[in-house]
Amino acid sequence: MLPIMNNVQGGCPLPPKNILAIAFQDARRRMSKPSYPKFLEEPENFIPFRMTLLLEKLLENRPEEQASDLRRLHRMLADRFHLEFHEKLLHLRDLFIPIDPDRDTRAEPILSPEEHKQKGEEVIHEIQSLLTSCNFAEMTDEQINQCLTLQPLSGLKVEVDRLKFDPFQISYRGCERYVPSPDRWSRAKNWLLEKLPALRKLSSLKNRWPLKKYFSQPEKKFLRLKKVFLLLRPKEGQDQTVILKLYRDVPVDNLKIIIPDASIKITIFDSFKIGATVGCGLIASALKLALAAALSWVVLLVFLFTFISSVLKGLAGFINSKTKHIGSCSQELLYQNLSNNIGTISALVTMAEEQEVKEIFLAYVELLDHPGQWQTVQEMDKEVEAWLGTLDPDSQYKKINFEESDAVRKLKEKKLVDIRQEGEQERFRAVDLPTALDRLTKAWTRYTTDGTFD
Repeated sequence: MLPIMNNVQGGCPLPPKNILAIAFQDARRRMSKPSYPKFLEEPENFIPFRMTLLLEKLLENRPEEQASDLRRLHRMLADRFHLEFHEKLLHLRDLFIPIDPDRDTRAEPILSPEEHKQKGEEVIHEIQSLLTSCNFAEMTDEQINQCLTLQPLSGLKVEVDRLKFDPFQISYRGCERYVPSPDRWSRAKNWLLEKLPALRKLSSLKNRWPLKKYFSQPEKKFLRLKKVFLLLRPKEGQDQTVILKLYRDVPVDNLKIIIPDASIKITIFDSFKIGATVGCGLIASALKLALAAALSWVVLLVFLFTFISSVLKGLAGFINSKTKHIGSCSQELLYQNLSNNIGTISALVTMAEEQEVKEIFLAYVELLDHPGQWQTVQEMDKEVEAWLGTLDPDSQYKKINFEESDAVRKLKEKKLVDIRQEGEQERFRAVDLPTALDRLTKAWTRYTTDGTFD
């Protein structure tokens, strides 16, 4: 009756020695410090500060006239990017709605399987370009495998079949260490320490114990991803619908749980705990049954009823425990899911617009603060990253990697820099504020007359 007694592949019972070894290995994994892939500790291109905060910090201690012109410049840049990304949003919606499984519009064209697949390819190409503007980092196949080999923290064993999807893409933005909320035992211990002063004194004596450092366990800190984007397309099925999902605050250990069609099971350790409890109860009932059979058939019937009740109770306990685990998993998914399909596209467009404005404005102000100097891309990148580091010097987050090449590209497109060629290297200098405002104003005038900024 133990669920771990049957091998998943062969169906033959596992020896008790192997069961204990697997269970204790799982328990040791839970108690040990989690080990995460190294790529999650690398700097990322995401700028984790609100544009309003950046604007306030950049305008501190500046003359009123210059601060007013910079605010006007920021507003014009924000409006222009908003218009450009709004057009991109409309284009993406028109591409995606015919293949959107959640659409509520009528009279949509009926696509053949070939047309449906072609539409999906166009959507995937546009989404990948949008993710670059959002500063999402796309995981490689090797990195995805490293994350999917980690077991969830929720006491579940999750298996994912990546071969069901093509493409199978996971991208993330923002990564931080955190301490999970205390379990029931920790909450009960804290409640007792609060209610009983004597226990608080004993706890304080324990903290002053000279050998504490050799026996106490360090506080576990886990890693979670602030935003996770999934782009999946099932191989099976006539339509091959593209699936877009956006999640927040996903622990790296629980990354497998958010994958659609994941197989969820209870871990070996939890199965062993439940099975051992049920097994001990059944052994005790069987001994009572054998003793009753030697005494009287009436007593035998009474203990037989007790034995059957123990079996049913054990089965109900196992089912309830499994349901509780899966319920906690579903609750996590409910609160971590931000959007799906067409809603995900709208969220990505908003993120991309904000990131683009941050990058171009930071790059322009940095060049503006060095009047008369011609800077290389590397010099500008170093200055901006150093300034961003001063905004949150005590942060436990990863180092920010400013995307200098993308920022320079946008400055060139908006004609906000002068360029000087020195051999194979380019140097840049920001145009003065009146010139920058004049060029943006003329671009808006051209847009109102012929519909283009060029």
